[in-house]
Amino acid sequence: MNSTLKKKLSSLLDFDFFWLIFLLVLAGLIRFINLGKPPFQHDESIHAWFSYLLWQGHPYKYDPVYHGPFLYLTNALVYKFCGANDFSARLLPALFSVGLIGLCRSLKKYLGKTGWIVAAMFIALSPSFSYYGRFLGHDTYVAFFTLAIVVLGLKFTEQKSPRPLLLMGVVLGCFIATKACFYLHLAIFSSFFVFISAFDTFGPNLPRRVLWQRALSFIRAYRWTFLKAMILFLLVYTTLYSSLFTNWQGVWDGIYQTLSYWGGQQFNPRLPGPFYYYLPRLVLHEPVFYLAMPALFRIGMKKAASFDLFLAYWTLTTFFLYSFANEKVPWLLIHILLPMALLAGRQAQCIWKKKKNRVGLLVILALLFSWSLRDNLELLYFSPPASPHLLKYMSSSNDVKKAALIIKKYREKPGQVFITGQATWPLAWYLRGQPISYQLLNGWEKTAVLLVSDAAPKNTVPHFIPQRFLLQTWWLPDFRQLFSSELLPYLGCHEVQQSIGKSYFILSIKSDQNQSYTQTTKVKRGNP
Repeated sequence: MNSTLKKKLSSLLDFDFFWLIFLLVLAGLIRFINLGKPPFQHDESIHAWFSYLLWQGHPYKYDPVYHGPFLYLTNALVYKFCGANDFSARLLPALFSVGLIGLCRSLKKYLGKTGWIVAAMFIALSPSFSYYGRFLGHDTYVAFFTLAIVVLGLKFTEQKSPRPLLLMGVVLGCFIATKACFYLHLAIFSSFFVFISAFDTFGPNLPRRVLWQRALSFIRAYRWTFLKAMILFLLVYTTLYSSLFTNWQGVWDGIYQTLSYWGGQQFNPRLPGPFYYYLPRLVLHEPVFYLAMPALFRIGMKKAASFDLFLAYWTLTTFFLYSFANEKVPWLLIHILLPMALLAGRQAQCIWKKKKNRVGLLVILALLFSWSLRDNLELLYFSPPASPHLLKYMSSSNDVKKAALIIKKYREKPGQVFITGQATWPLAWYLRGQPISYQLLNGWEKTAVLLVSDAAPKNTVPHFIPQRFLLQTWWLPDFRQLFSSELLPYLGCHEVQQSIGKSYFILSIKSDQNQSYTQTTKVKRGNP
């Protein structure tokens, strides 16, 4: 073995490499164990169903209500190779969530040897990143693309090679086709360069005039590379929003409809919340907060390195923008957590350099990681879906799966199955491929063998035996009560005295079929 090969092998198998493997395995285990077991939430089932229809050959048309086409097109591709099931539907978000660990490793030069490990550990163990990394939604993709842009931008400035910039064009094309968060994050990154230019932030060594001169000369030198990256961006954008060149209207709607719809949500929000919506969730469930906050004070008190200043700016602007935005849901928290994790990594690196503080740092990290891991496991594996938790938005009950099994059994009998009301999602996903009618036509009672409807007295049908099932639960906390008498029981075992919102659905079976139903199922009447 020659000396060059030995050097390459030793650099590959160094201590740092094994940390990377360990963190990838840790994040993978947390995200992939029982990935298909939790019942699909309302939004998840819609995403899975639309992807399923696309895989089955039905045309896809962009609708801003359901965000961009990236999720649906890529999930349809997963179904093509892996089939459509609960595990495969969540496979890509889990892979992208694990991929964040690799992107943290790419920032080793900026975060430091200790810093990148700490940042990646916080992401691997974060309850928010883990929970929504196992969730078929758009925000894990958003987090991955956001961090990828940062990594590629830094690689380009280091290497002066066209490859990172060209790849960034592809990433930006996928990002804009994922969610309207693209415009928020683009504004955050762009405003940072305006900020440092306007205030001579880097001091006498890099005043405004020098920065502008360097920026202009840089653009001139790489103008053709920028042009190629823009072409790649437009190509990816057009391919995705046109639904693989089958719906050209989507190319226009991808910008106009996105901005008009989501801009309108700021004036007439569907899911409003207080400005402090994310703060209790950070304080109680994301211990990275307690290492990121000292980093902000350190950077604010003295002249900081440019990358530290960028992380501080990214953290603060993301927190305030999402706090002001009139669309408050727990999964948006991961966009605030992403720069916080990197900032915490930088703080750990600065402390680690001072050898006398290393023992104290290790104790603090052990406590924070233990807290995060315990909360993570409780949220993902130990607590039932109906338990109250600030990081959940709305949870489907296990009764949904039980009802789906009953419905499938009755599909073998003569007659039609009708499903209406809120239970359509997620039942449509669990009953995919089944000949189900999702609207009631005149005279439906004559042909029906089974009906699913909302739990309301008016939905009681003669000659049908009703059975009530729990559909979903949600919690709108009273924080004054939570942070007083309920805090310890909530942190200890996720128990609160506050009422939990619940919705039910009625599964009604024709009376002449009810005997076989009661003999083959054992579902409790009343509240499950």
